[in-house]
Amino acid sequence: MEINKENNKNLVIIKNLLLIITFFLSLFILKTLKTILIPFTLAFIVFLIFKGVKDKLSKKGLPSGIASFLTFMIIIILTIIINAFIYFGAINFINRAPEYAPKVNEYIKSTANILNFNYLEIKDMDMQDIVNKIDIGKATSYISSIISTTLGSFTSLISNFTIFTFFLIFMLAGSNSLDYKIDKAFKGDKAKEISKLIYNIEQQTRKYLFIKTVISLITAIISGILLMFLGVDFLIFTMLLIFFLNYIPNVGSIIATIFPVSVSLFQYGFGLKTIFVILVLSIIQMIMGNVVEPALTGKSLNLSPLFILFSLIIWGWIWGIIGMIIAIPLSMIIKIVLDNIPSLKGISILIGDK
Repeated sequence: MEINKENNKNLVIIKNLLLIITFFLSLFILKTLKTILIPFTLAFIVFLIFKGVKDKLSKKGLPSGIASFLTFMIIIILTIIINAFIYFGAINFINRAPEYAPKVNEYIKSTANILNFNYLEIKDMDMQDIVNKIDIGKATSYISSIISTTLGSFTSLISNFTIFTFFLIFMLAGSNSLDYKIDKAFKGDKAKEISKLIYNIEQQTRKYLFIKTVISLITAIISGILLMFLGVDFLIFTMLLIFFLNYIPNVGSIIATIFPVSVSLFQYGFGLKTIFVILVLSIIQMIMGNVVEPALTGKSLNLSPLFILFSLIIWGWIWGIIGMIIAIPLSMIIKIVLDNIPSLKGISILIGDK
């Protein structure tokens, strides 16, 4: 009896060690093969969003090949439009950013005067000399180069049709054969059970991704229209930031709001217009993120704040800024899968908000 207990204890230890090894090995593989896995993951997310379009075209009597081709063309056209926005937004930001160098200099000067740094003996020094030592032009150019590099890598990734398109074509082409393969591989009720499980996962995932994308788009458009009426610069770049960063809960919306507020601050100073920009963007983010999205997706899809933070750190470390953007959609897909597998539902409860 004691020997059996000891063996069971050893088995538990071995199992836990194997889980830890598997976790770190998975991280290593994801980081090492990111050149292939990032396009594959993006293609998979896009496929889940647009598979419903293909299914509707097929139900209208179109052959599977034609339905896949039309769906693919819709995705490519939207991809080109997104790339165009990214390109022109980045170019506009890079070209106009140096114009803000004198304004940033003046803002630093006035802030330093207001703070009255006696202990640094700044009173006895020429503030302009101090400010001039900070080469804001070079700093702005450096920041611009970082942003353009980031956006450029993201653009080249999305528009790299030799990888992204390759995966997408095969996913669309092979989607109809899955049910047939399940029927052949499993018999009777087992096949129906597996088909139902995959269908539920697919439907819930598509619903979440579609709703999240639409909400991000609406948030970006409404914010862009209001900022346009207020005359805030870098409109396209700001809309892109709001759209992509909206996929990152809490942190993303804050970062997306900071940029247009900073632009308004340097453009108009800390006056009524800047305060209005802060209020308007905050209200839009609160309504869309805390009212509209939960009402559409349901509270069951909420994730624990700690798990969200963990996901952002892990995926950001593995795949950089793109990893942070797709971290929550990937985490939601994982949670939906766990919700639909009875033996793993306990893990889903642990990573959930409630």
